[in-house]
Amino acid sequence: MANATPWTDRVAGALSVSALGDAIGLPTEARGLRGEIAVDADPADPFELPVADTFRGETGDPWNIWAPASRTAGMRGVVSDDTAVRVALIEPWLAETLGAGTPADALTENDWLDWLTRRRVPDPEPWREAMVTQHAAQWPPMYALADGENPGCSDGPCFYKPGEPACFGYFLFAELALLFADRPLPDVFDRFSNFCRLDQGPGPTITGVVAALIAQAARDESQAEPLPRLWDRVLAELTQAGRLDASLLHDVFLQPGQIGAHASGRSIEVFLQRVQREIYDHTTLAPNHDLKPFDPALQLAQISAYVGYAGDDPWLALKLAALGPGDTDTLAATLGLIVGASLGHDAALRSEAGEALAAVEASTAALFDSPLPRRAAALVGSDRSEIQSL
Repeated sequence: MANATPWTDRVAGALSVSALGDAIGLPTEARGLRGEIAVDADPADPFELPVADTFRGETGDPWNIWAPASRTAGMRGVVSDDTAVRVALIEPWLAETLGAGTPADALTENDWLDWLTRRRVPDPEPWREAMVTQHAAQWPPMYALADGENPGCSDGPCFYKPGEPACFGYFLFAELALLFADRPLPDVFDRFSNFCRLDQGPGPTITGVVAALIAQAARDESQAEPLPRLWDRVLAELTQAGRLDASLLHDVFLQPGQIGAHASGRSIEVFLQRVQREIYDHTTLAPNHDLKPFDPALQLAQISAYVGYAGDDPWLALKLAALGPGDTDTLAATLGLIVGASLGHDAALRSEAGEALAAVEASTAALFDSPLPRRAAALVGSDRSEIQSL
């Protein structure tokens, strides 16, 4: 990104690579949610980005591709709700709130919910505003359920079920961790583990760890840290500070990471079969409930295995997230925030993922009328001069 400071380049990298992860995971999501792996030959390359016509239906879906089929026909690099929520809801809230001078420390979940009820509707495109409004309407009923109320939330888009953990906290608010890159990791963990009241079971801890990983990756250091080393550094600091209990540390991070590292000489397909068998279908690591693919502990266990297998190759880790079992678009979008923050936008564009990254940026800007510089400016808090056109 032209004339960007190191930090704003990392912000742009996080947003862009997360959208790339979302886009490469979306075509394989249907198989992943059935618990299958999507690699039929070794190696498979999700960065080839099939056109939307090959994997989407005629109608929009607020939890998948929002736009009507006519808007995505022939388009490569189409994103799902993981990116759309950020572009259409979270980032406009941040642009308004941070742009008005509110400090990052003052941001709260309730502020976001209040903004949802009074949000401005500047979009002149009827189809776009309709899909954003449809999605925005899904969140207040889930919070009402969490608060013990009965809002008449129907089955389907309403994912919240009392007692069943799902990836709400880092699905909605993970990119906010970019604003805390200068804070001690235990402080980042504490803030984000208590941020989203939809988080249940291990959800608060997982949200806190994901935020700490993003914040560490976004720190202004001279060189990107290999993912396994970044993982180890964050886990060690949080464990030493008493934020991770031994059982969760073992089940979600250490054991899956060892499964990945020990399989690093095997083919991708053989490794993903092992992830499917020993992590995704394992009775201890994989809770047996209706929202299993969205369970935050299971998702982070999978990502830990991919990081262990890929070693110093972050792009391989991202591809694995898109090819394995489970909610592939969310897995790859979450890992993409960490990878992009670590590498920065300029380095990502110069990498093997550069062509796919550019295609995803173009598709996302076309669908949501929000180019990457505007998205990055939303987190910076204003249209600063260092954020210019790509």
